[in-house]
Amino acid sequence: MRTHCSLGVRWPLRAGVATSLVIAVACSEATAPVIPAKYIVTTFNSTAPAGDTVVFKAQLADVNDHSAAIAGKHVNWYANNGAGQFSSSMTVTDADGIATNYFIAGPKAGVTADIAVVDEDRLQGRAAPIKIVAGEPAAYAVTTSSTTPVIGTTITVTAQLTDKAGNQTPIAGRVVVWSIPDNGGYYQIGVRANRLVAPSHRPRLSAETGTFSSPTSTTNSQGVATVDFQVGTVVNSTYVINAVDGLGAVGNSPPITVHAGPIAKFTVTVSFRDPPAGGTIDVSAVASDAYGNAITGPGIPVQWSATGGSLSSTSSTTGQTGSATIRLTTGPTPGTSYTVTASNAQSNATGSSPTITTLAQVSLASLASGFGSESSCGIATDARAWCWGTQGVLPARPIPGQPIGDRTVSALSTNSHTCAISSGIVICWGPNDYGQLGDGTTTSRTTPAPIASSLSFTAVSTGAAHTCALATTGDIYCWGLSQDGRLGDGTGYTGSAPIKVAAPVSFTALTAGRAHTCAISTAGDAYCWGANDGGQLGNGSQAPESRPTLVIGAHKFTAISAGESHTCAIAADAVYCWGDNTVGQIGNGTSAFSTVEPSPVRNSSSFVTVSAGGFHTCAIESGGRAWCWGDNTTAELGDPDFVQGHASVPIPVAGGLSFRSITVGGSANYNDYYYGLTGYFGYSCGITTDGVTYCWGQNVQGELGTSDFTPSKAVPTKVDGQH
Repeated sequence: MRTHCSLGVRWPLRAGVATSLVIAVACSEATAPVIPAKYIVTTFNSTAPAGDTVVFKAQLADVNDHSAAIAGKHVNWYANNGAGQFSSSMTVTDADGIATNYFIAGPKAGVTADIAVVDEDRLQGRAAPIKIVAGEPAAYAVTTSSTTPVIGTTITVTAQLTDKAGNQTPIAGRVVVWSIPDNGGYYQIGVRANRLVAPSHRPRLSAETGTFSSPTSTTNSQGVATVDFQVGTVVNSTYVINAVDGLGAVGNSPPITVHAGPIAKFTVTVSFRDPPAGGTIDVSAVASDAYGNAITGPGIPVQWSATGGSLSSTSSTTGQTGSATIRLTTGPTPGTSYTVTASNAQSNATGSSPTITTLAQVSLASLASGFGSESSCGIATDARAWCWGTQGVLPARPIPGQPIGDRTVSALSTNSHTCAISSGIVICWGPNDYGQLGDGTTTSRTTPAPIASSLSFTAVSTGAAHTCALATTGDIYCWGLSQDGRLGDGTGYTGSAPIKVAAPVSFTALTAGRAHTCAISTAGDAYCWGANDGGQLGNGSQAPESRPTLVIGAHKFTAISAGESHTCAIAADAVYCWGDNTVGQIGNGTSAFSTVEPSPVRNSSSFVTVSAGGFHTCAIESGGRAWCWGDNTTAELGDPDFVQGHASVPIPVAGGLSFRSITVGGSANYNDYYYGLTGYFGYSCGITTDGVTYCWGQNVQGELGTSDFTPSKAVPTKVDGQH
């Protein structure tokens, strides 16, 4: 370094005044060029709140820390993992040799950030370590001692004050308000005067939702508030607990789901309380806690006892649904009462069934006519009606009962609704959407009501939504849905009271199908009317008829039965069928979809009775053997060895039984069957020559009368509760 000085002399003059000589010496220093050697990295803070942004500057300098004002240097910024990150990985020095960057502190408090820089000339710099600390209190981390508590127990709820990144902030004295949001979720927090505030609305707690030991708590020196919460009494309810203070910090617990408590009792139910004597019923037990909440899940041991009868087992365990089921077979004496008790030795829990009282045993003399729907009915030897299965508006009952009470009847027919004749009066019950009960209304009934007529009747037959009855005068009267002319009056009558069929002859028998009706005249001729889409009227066409039309072929018939969309009758001991044949229900061995005139069933036996159902047919030969043909989707043909979908010729019913009467049921919805909209069902029932009733086929509605709802049975099975 060189120093240069110069001497200057100045004589200041002031008028009339002598002054001193001023001598000035001026020196200047010539500076050598600065050589950059490093970066000095600085920030204004020694700590950084988690998640906050801190400004860092890197000054280019020489070895003596003199600033080097060099622009355009590319400076790369680095921070240790977990400490945070820079808004830009590289910045450029300005005219003063300064590079600026923004450091975003990481979310975890307690971490030390080491910041370093390096440029393209490998000049480096390092800042003093900066510590990441917790930020301002902003939320609560809410935890519970259990998220799956047992009903009625107490859990501890803890709220830890934290910053927005979840770091604990040990601040004492903040008052926490506890609540359960009424929507089970989160409160909305508003802003007022730059200050977060909690909402004023608080949902009201109850024993069902749970109760807090105190509505508020205060944070301790660690920023922690706690409260006890007694769990509510509604099992499987799920909710969250909310913590909020007056400064707007808020938090919610994880979802809490309430579980049932220990076994305290059993709830015992029975499939029905009035079986016929000797009948079998299902008894089920479900364990529950002290509040009556069911305890689901398998493996709970159950011991069984009964005051009489016989149990299928004295011990069992609950299944996946938490239910254990056994069977009680009642004794042979009517009017006997029974109670079944379930218990658990480990918990001393017990429970008893309602009282079960047996009805009289049944012995059927005849079965209901008509192709049926999901119910079976018959007339007992004492002339009372017994039914089982599902009868429209009545609940399913898989064992015979007495829906008509003590009335005696002489004729009976069932479909989705049921009608009978008692002392010449037609009485009906069940659905009544189209006036098919004939009482002049469209009100459904669970008990029998007489039709709106003063005539005396001898026979009745129910269709899907219409009914016809034979008066003692030989005239037929029909009522209900009039579509396709099924009422036979020829006028398009749409009322809900009986109307006379427009026929030129008198009749001795009648039968109603799904949407058509047929009858036998006093001369033995068959007449049909109504829907005819499958040729079920047997008049050589497929056009509907609103008046009786003669079945062609000059046959003299002794019995006739109308099904879903086909008809069968007996003439000269042979069965003739006509109409829809999609699944072989005509029984003539052909693959024709339909036939519009009577066609003989391919069987050489002599037949005495026939019954046409939904999509199958059964008949009894003179020796008592039963034969069935048509659809076999639900084993309604009665042969476990016959597994084909249908039979176009009769096959014998298995079991070697000898029958005196037979009736068949099945789907009452033609379109659903053909378009696959619902599963088809079919079933058959017969009374043996010994007076015992057997059923086979579909059973999901209890139509087989075997005390259960098993899907189907392929062999004739004895109906429960018979002599």
